[in-house]
Amino acid sequence: VFFLKKSMTALPTASHLHASLLLLLFLSQSGRASSSRSVRSHIVRARHPAGLPQSIRGGATSSLRRRRNRFSRSRLPQKVGALRRPSYATLAFFDPTSAAASLSALARRSPYATAFVSCAINGAAADWTAQSSESLRNRKRAEAEAEATCAAVVAAASNETNDLTLEDIATVASTKASPPSSAVPVPIPRGGILSQYDFKRSLAFILYGGCYQGMALELIYNDLFTRAFGAKRVLLKVAVSQFLLAPLVTLPVAYVFKGLVFGKSLVGSLQDYWHGVTDRGLLLSFWKLWIPIQFLVFAVIPVHLRIPFSAFFSFLWTVMLSRISSS
Repeated sequence: VFFLKKSMTALPTASHLHASLLLLLFLSQSGRASSSRSVRSHIVRARHPAGLPQSIRGGATSSLRRRRNRFSRSRLPQKVGALRRPSYATLAFFDPTSAAASLSALARRSPYATAFVSCAINGAAADWTAQSSESLRNRKRAEAEAEATCAAVVAAASNETNDLTLEDIATVASTKASPPSSAVPVPIPRGGILSQYDFKRSLAFILYGGCYQGMALELIYNDLFTRAFGAKRVLLKVAVSQFLLAPLVTLPVAYVFKGLVFGKSLVGSLQDYWHGVTDRGLLLSFWKLWIPIQFLVFAVIPVHLRIPFSAFFSFLWTVMLSRISSS
């Protein structure tokens, strides 16, 4: 078309010549095709006077349909697809449907790697959230104690008799501080969150999330539970997971991972776990969150998506566990 436009603008005789050649070529091709079709139809009529058999007619129709489909696949998408209005997901360079399909395919193809990565990232993010909130709370408490101490010093300096001792000033400061039970003054933290961030504690929750919450629970829930209880028996799976597996394996393993990172012995880690159960209500907090979620996991969620789905809710639990274990 570009060559024809150039030739028509440059030389009128050449344009007529090119147009006539193209017309002759088109007519010859169409005439050849029509003649071949007419010859084939005459042959078929001569062989089958009663008409074309149904099998041959269906085969001809299907072959014609295949040719049309081949033409539409090879020609049309390049033009029609360009004129199609883009969706909002395409404009944002992110398609949630294709992302969910890709995640599902990845979970089917490599379940253990998907479980490790998703739960390890979840553990790191949850511990970061817990440490950030703890740092903010400690900063506020230290500022309140510093203000109370300054108020006590000013009161002692303004006293005419000046009969307050340093012990009295410390007593007044401790009574005005928040919380009231803190007797040891806490220095005000300086710098950002990275200057106070406990990377060992974060490493413990990354290992716990990836190794146990990811790969170990992938093996236990999707392989061992399916072999032992079948595809159904949701109530039995939840009961075994919550009242047998959680107090004996799931929660102690978190304290063991943390003890390994901080150099504690196995006995010391288990003592910390027992302190969390008896004094901090660790098991009750676990059951309140995970019993309804595991009913949903075992009853509705597909097998290959159970661990990635649980990782979404385990973010809240890991924040709670990080705070309880750090105390």
